[in-house]
Amino acid sequence: MQSAPVVVVSCGLLVCGCAGAATTITTENDLYSVGNRDRWYTNGLRVAGVYRTDATPPLVRDIAERLPRVSNDDTTQIGWIAGQDMYTPGDTSLDPPDPADRPYGGWLYAGVLVSKATRAEDGPEGDSVHVLEVDLGVVGPPSLAGQTQVSYHHLIDVDRPQGWEYELRYEPGIVVQYEQRRRLLAGGSSEPGPESRAFAGEWDLIGVGNLTAGNIFTHGSLGAIGRWGNELRRDFGPSTIHSAAVDVPHLTTTRDFRWYLFGGVEGRAVARNIFLDGNTWRDSPSVDKEPFLAELRAGLAIEWGSLRLTYTNINRTREFEDQESASSFGSISLTFESQF
Repeated sequence: MQSAPVVVVSCGLLVCGCAGAATTITTENDLYSVGNRDRWYTNGLRVAGVYRTDATPPLVRDIAERLPRVSNDDTTQIGWIAGQDMYTPGDTSLDPPDPADRPYGGWLYAGVLVSKATRAEDGPEGDSVHVLEVDLGVVGPPSLAGQTQVSYHHLIDVDRPQGWEYELRYEPGIVVQYEQRRRLLAGGSSEPGPESRAFAGEWDLIGVGNLTAGNIFTHGSLGAIGRWGNELRRDFGPSTIHSAAVDVPHLTTTRDFRWYLFGGVEGRAVARNIFLDGNTWRDSPSVDKEPFLAELRAGLAIEWGSLRLTYTNINRTREFEDQESASSFGSISLTFESQF
């Protein structure tokens, strides 16, 4: 059982023999959001790499051809993902924890994705991307979430959480996600003059649909992202840890400075969330989840050549019946070109 995390991470590196990837490191924490506390969805970390089109194996390209398409002008890419999520109740000083509060739980996972982006012939409106992502992982002590939080609290000299011995029990997991994003509208000046280059206004509106299935998460969602900034790339906007790794960037090695502000909304229907419902086949702590939730997101992305730094603030409605309030957390992502 103790070797399970090594196996999981190894699965995420199966495609790393290809060179030339856009790598994104994302960290999420409730402390990144102003006024929040260390509770509920308290921390997430994900590393994802999307390889160049010419690194896509023929078999994977053939699989991608079976995904929905809108034209022959498409770009197929493969990628890998590895990450860890951490969940705790609102009061981590209780031993045992409050049975009406969210249970302790962790999710250590790795996976692969196939992404197919299509550029519309008449401009950015109609651009779309389809992503199929499959993650394998473990819940329970092998997720190392308890050790991670206890060690970090010791490092920063804050109170030790008292309830990790009551976390969800060991369970292997699988999550399959399909996500589509489509640029619905776009406008603004595409060729600003030198005097207004840094503040030229361009905007777009991107529709987002997601279907997720597995013994860890099962849900469906619809949403939209609006962006406004200077010289928007024809990519598909920011992602968080719990959306598919849909970023298919067209990064350059120039030092051109770009930026954009963004905001978004998502509605989600939840059929299963193991971190609320408890283990699938074994008795474990659980709470009564809310079947529907909504998220509001807002943030800023800054691009400098092949680097992009993104901050997103997420506000989420209550996820279970006895949750005392809505929650908020922040997401910070760094994207860069790498050779692994």
